[in-house]
Amino acid sequence: MRSCDGCTECCTGALEVKVFDQLVGKDNPCSYMCDTGCSINDDPKRPKACAQYQCFWTLSSDVPDWMKPSLSGVILDEENGTFRASCTKEVSGYVFLYLLYLANEFDTSLTIWHINNPHIERNLGAVIAMKELKVFGERP
Repeated sequence: MRSCDGCTECCTGALEVKVFDQLVGKDNPCSYMCDTGCSINDDPKRPKACAQYQCFWTLSSDVPDWMKPSLSGVILDEENGTFRASCTKEVSGYVFLYLLYLANEFDTSLTIWHINNPHIERNLGAVIAMKELKVFGERP
């Protein structure tokens, strides 16, 4: 299993979680984010939701290093045989193609959600709605 190693993409508001009295979500990043990661990472009272969360990048060594959320802008999760890609920034074409490849390799559906544009959320199990997703650039 990989370490987050300073990555705080899950703290940016892309994932909804309650951290003490703060509801982290869209337009409301976690107030405990700092330059080195999470300022309460070693606090024994750290919320379980934070302490137990592991994105798919940390769980699978098969996912390339460049797909680390802080590099790719994508937090990848797998639940009940479905991948969910929570995008924290515009996704490059290379990252998008990798997400499609991964869903195909696992023979599963893929939901892509963008924190700044929730209307692009689409289940891509059978239909690829590329016109709804901003695709540009080179490999990160």
